[in-house]
Amino acid sequence: MDEVTCLTFHPTKRNVLASGSTDGLMNIFDLTQSSEDLALTSSLNTESSVDRLGWLTDDSLWCTTHTHLQLWECEGACAYETFARSHLAVSRKDDPDNCYLVKFHTTNVFGQPFLLAGSSTVTRENLRCLSIRENCLETCYEIIGNKQIVRDSWIHEKSGSLVTVGEKGIINVWRQAESPTQRDSDHKLLTKIGNGRDRHHRIKPY
Repeated sequence: MDEVTCLTFHPTKRNVLASGSTDGLMNIFDLTQSSEDLALTSSLNTESSVDRLGWLTDDSLWCTTHTHLQLWECEGACAYETFARSHLAVSRKDDPDNCYLVKFHTTNVFGQPFLLAGSSTVTRENLRCLSIRENCLETCYEIIGNKQIVRDSWIHEKSGSLVTVGEKGIINVWRQAESPTQRDSDHKLLTKIGNGRDRHHRIKPY
């Protein structure tokens, strides 16, 4: 049996649920129906294990696999937009093999929906927000001060903050900030306003 990796309810139709699983399928269910067979309204094949998914609009979904961002119409036979790790290498210093996807955010808190993505180098951990423009990914925010590979993120709408967590166990809070360096850059900046690390209940290996 294939493992379900993520679930998300429709933002306005509370009886509609989308699921993603390791078999690469995104299934959409009508929970008002009496059986699973009747409830299944659409099944979309991403051809890769689904890591995360969410609603773009009333009739479309986004999903991330370990290597791709895909955008789907609920009734579509295939994704209408697909971005691979090679598309994440927006800087000449980026190696596509060391680029990774974190999460797609549909909020307009930072002015537009964006994909949070990162890349690792010998000297630093890069993190940036990428927007979709004319079938390409472009940097809309550089995130300054990240020191870990990020594995999840969340938007706090009220404060306009981006919260990230990663492999070093650090929770960072990022917010838009004006900086003198921004005058010399095409990209806006997100700067760290706080961080925390869970130092309690750590198990020592020896």
